[in-house]
Amino acid sequence: MRYRIRQTTTYTYGSMVPFARHVIRMLPAERRLQRIARADIRIDPEPAERWSGVDFFGNRVVSVAIARPHKKLVITCQSELALEARDLTHPHATPPVSA
Repeated sequence: MRYRIRQTTTYTYGSMVPFARHVIRMLPAERRLQRIARADIRIDPEPAERWSGVDFFGNRVVSVAIARPHKKLVITCQSELALEARDLTHPHATPPVSA
């Protein structure tokens, strides 16, 4: 099964911000049953510095520094991923429902 995901996060500040640093965790992680076909992150205003990596838990992290005055920050992530089906018909595959 394939999914296309788009998420936009907008920060609007009460006054002009001269400089900002952000750590962004919006990109999907590669997992055993989840394969990333495409993942892109757009940031407005454009960052002066940008670093991408993976944290201890395998989550994708983007760290940015915005070095120009701004009153609004828009982060848009677009991803396409494929999930492999798994069999959940086995009675021990899910926990029991308690009454």
